[in-house]
Amino acid sequence: MSFTEFLSDASDRLFGPFVHKSALKYSIVLNTPDHFIEMLLLIEDKRFSLHCGVDPLAVARALAFNLRGGVLQGASTVFQQIYNIRTRRTSVHGRRRTIGTKIRQSSWALFHSAFISKAALLREYIDTVYRGKSLYGIDDAADAYFRTSRESLSAAQASSWRSVSRCRIDSRPAEFQA
Repeated sequence: MSFTEFLSDASDRLFGPFVHKSALKYSIVLNTPDHFIEMLLLIEDKRFSLHCGVDPLAVARALAFNLRGGVLQGASTVFQQIYNIRTRRTSVHGRRRTIGTKIRQSSWALFHSAFISKAALLREYIDTVYRGKSLYGIDDAADAYFRTSRESLSAAQASSWRSVSRCRIDSRPAEFQA
């Protein structure tokens, strides 16, 4: 097991139960299955309920790995990804990975975490994030891929979006439907 795999595994074991409790809380407010929210938080922002827009542990981890070279590690929280979604609509520069962009993203996340509830932010993320095949948001994607509503998504259907969320590839999750 590599050091990277060890850290990822340790983080999953440490924060997995906490993510599950958070998912249960947000699933009621967002009218979304808890297994979908749990999968989303485990992939995108394990410490969503613990930080105030920026996750210092994720930043430290990404910095340590990125300084060593190899595959770039990310540290964006859901708040920071909402910044990316909102600015991508109006930006003429596209999405650049620069230190200036990361500072603007982090500043926005810290400021807005004081004014936007985490439930409202998670709702915006779920309703606007890319889900493959030119689909944005869980409602359109659940209907297009599985002919179902967000409330009826199974755990297998929700987990089939893992690669689509992370890689932004043009795949068809229905092929993995169980």
